[in-house]
Amino acid sequence: MTVRFNFPPTLRLRKRAEFLSLSQEGIKAHQAHFLLIYRNRADGARRFGVTVSRKVGNAVTRNRVKRIVREFCRHAVAVPPADYSIIARKGAGSLGCAALHRELEQVFGQVSQAG
Repeated sequence: MTVRFNFPPTLRLRKRAEFLSLSQEGIKAHQAHFLLIYRNRADGARRFGVTVSRKVGNAVTRNRVKRIVREFCRHAVAVPPADYSIIARKGAGSLGCAALHRELEQVFGQVSQAG
């Protein structure tokens, strides 16, 4: 039996229009190295979008941050159903995996408390 650990397209925000409408209509939660924008969904689905700009670091650093964030989102079962846009801020690339997970837990904790 093969166990697949992937991040399927059904869990992702993929189009620019989805990101733009979410940023205009969504609720924002801040953390030192992350900005989370979310909008509740009625259908019970969770979708995640990850944005990491060049301010975070070079391509290797940006891809590492994206991989860690996607892995966190794949395992995030305690978050309410919504569309989420996770934006990494400057300095996120210098954090280790455990520190990134802690900050993501804190910012998603704000969402759980608010909703």
